[in-house]
Amino acid sequence: MLNKKIAAGVIVGVFMSGCVEKKASDPETISCLNFVQGFYDWYVPVAFNARNTPVYPTAIEKKGDIFSPELKSQLQTNFKIYTNQGDLIKSLDFDPFLFSQDPWPAYKAASAVLTGEKCYVSVSGVSGGKAQEISNLRAVSEKQNGKWVFVDFIYKGSNQVEETNLLELLSEIVGSENKR
Repeated sequence: MLNKKIAAGVIVGVFMSGCVEKKASDPETISCLNFVQGFYDWYVPVAFNARNTPVYPTAIEKKGDIFSPELKSQLQTNFKIYTNQGDLIKSLDFDPFLFSQDPWPAYKAASAVLTGEKCYVSVSGVSGGKAQEISNLRAVSEKQNGKWVFVDFIYKGSNQVEETNLLELLSEIVGSENKR
C-alpha cells in the first residue's frame, strides 16, 4: 500500500512539474484577466436587465467566437432543450456565466492563474462597491488560434468544498435528454 502511495506521489509530482503557475504580473496572465473582465463588463448589464429568460444565448449569438467549439455547442444544445420543453428542470436553471439566478449588479475578474495552457480566473459578484468575500465561480480560458476563448466554468457549492463544472453539467443534461 505504501509503495502505491509513493508511486502515485511520484506520478503526480512528475505531472505537476510540467504545469508551472504564472502569477498575475505575467503579461499572458494579465491578458487573460483582461479578456475575462471585458466579457463580464459586456455581459452583466445584459443579464441584469433580462431576468425572466435565459440570456446566455445572447452571448453565444453575439460573441460566439469567444467560446470553444465544444462549450458553444453544449450551450446551444442546452438552450434547444429549454426552448423545446420550456422546462428549467431539464436544463440549466441558473446563468452559466454568473452561477446565479439573481445576478449581482457587477462582476470582477479578481485574480488569475495561468497553469499550462489554461488560465483560471476567479470571478466575484460586486454590489455597492464591495465584492463577494469568497468567489464561487472560476472562468477557464485558453488561447486558441492566438486568442483567448472560454473553455469551461468551474463552480463551488455553498459548502465551498465540492466543485463542478459547466461542461460536466451540460453533458449530464444532454445525456439524460438523449436517453428519453
